[in-house]
Amino acid sequence: MNRLIDVRCCNATPSIDIGANYPQIDQCFKDMKAKFGHTGLYLFDHYVFSNESAWQGECIFKKLNLLDTKGKINAAAATDFVKKAWKITEKNILSNITTKCPNITNGALGDEKNQTYAYNRAPMNFIICVYDSINLFCPKDNIIQGKVCTYHVKLLKSFRGQKSVTTRLNKRTSN
Repeated sequence: MNRLIDVRCCNATPSIDIGANYPQIDQCFKDMKAKFGHTGLYLFDHYVFSNESAWQGECIFKKLNLLDTKGKINAAAATDFVKKAWKITEKNILSNITTKCPNITNGALGDEKNQTYAYNRAPMNFIICVYDSINLFCPKDNIIQGKVCTYHVKLLKSFRGQKSVTTRLNKRTSN
């Protein structure tokens, strides 16, 4: 049941099987299937803004002790987890993850119908920021060439400097 985490447009970080090193993640996938009736295979695709993925992000971060008792992300622990789990060594990527991602997590997007979420969105926002950082600060020689990646990286560059996940993601979905 281990999930391969793949950074979509940058080959500077290896694709790794995080579940092999963090069984808590696989437990959350199992729990998600029991709770919502699916496996979360599309966690970073069309279910990314759903309550299911928000629940899963919260589950994973709780099991890995990356949330404090108030549900806020422990920035140092979460950043350390990302460095180890994704084996990130590129300085610009690490710098952005360390300085921007812990601060971007307080914004929350609701679903289109009622703008509410039943679960903590901070873990998913943090992970989205990590993926965006990896792709945005990918060394030029490591960017995967192709229409999708060229468009994705260009789009990320247009969001650079925005502090609000809500603003960034709203622009991303309207383009």
